Amino acid sequence: MTVGSVLELRRGSENETVVPAMIYSGTGAPQYRNASSRLLGTDIQLLSMNVGGDTSPSVITVELRKPGHGPDSSEALVVEASIKPFVNLLWGGTAVMMIGFVLAILKRSRQ
Repeated sequence: MTVGSVLELRRGSENETVVPAMIYSGTGAPQYRNASSRLLGTDIQLLSMNVGGDTSPSVITVELRKPGHGPDSSEALVVEASIKPFVNLLWGGTAVMMIGFVLAILKRSRQ
């Protein structure tokens, strides 16, 4: 079974899509298929993936490896990507509160 993650990388106006993957077999430890990134100049290795449910976020852990070098334990990149479907409701409530605040200040300044 192969599990991968589609990563969209952007630097300025340049875009790149890479797909690092983990290959699981019945023998135990997974094998890793790195994805080469020309924008970063490194290989990207997918270390772990935890797809969240309704209440927990999805978490993906990747490692950046320079070609020809071993793993560097001093650097780590942790990315949390999630979709918040009701964030517009939050911004709408903030706008209503700000309008109420401005109206209260205007009423108080007239008195």
